[in-house]
Amino acid sequence: MKHVIWKMFVNHEKEEAWINGLCSKGLALTDVSLGCRFTFEDCEPGAYHYRTEFLGKFPRNPESRKYIQFMEDNGVEHVASFEMWVYFRKKASDGPFDIYSDLDSRLLHNRRIAVFMLLGGLVNAIFGSINIYIGVEKTSIFNIIIGFIAVPVGIGCLATWIKVRKKINALKREKTLRE
Repeated sequence: MKHVIWKMFVNHEKEEAWINGLCSKGLALTDVSLGCRFTFEDCEPGAYHYRTEFLGKFPRNPESRKYIQFMEDNGVEHVASFEMWVYFRKKASDGPFDIYSDLDSRLLHNRRIAVFMLLGGLVNAIFGSINIYIGVEKTSIFNIIIGFIAVPVGIGCLATWIKVRKKINALKREKTLRE
């Protein structure tokens, strides 16, 4: 049976934990659209381990396609993509599933996310503020509504950027200790 859940995430780790939590209850992710529409179907509880990854390039990019094919060649299923985010899963019976095997790859992934969140946060906050200003000046309810949607999204992205920067700094310290 198909289940559609609408939920928005700014934190990819929370999103990944949520998806894995639903799988442990018997719902397997099958599609993601609009960034907040998740489609699941019934499965054996805990049948899969899911991982999300921000590629930094769209999945149709030749470099991204090559990477996705590499993952599939190694027994990982590409479940869905939304923008530059990809959703992978591996059968739990095949053992643990971790995409990042070293500190450098974890650092690179978090840097890509940090840049994306910073740019997305600034664009949304500025766009939203401009729309609120225009809405007030011209008494346009449409602009005010758009503004009051974009500003919180921007703030959420910037808050995530701060968290990701802290994680990057922690990974850098860990790398320094290991060297």
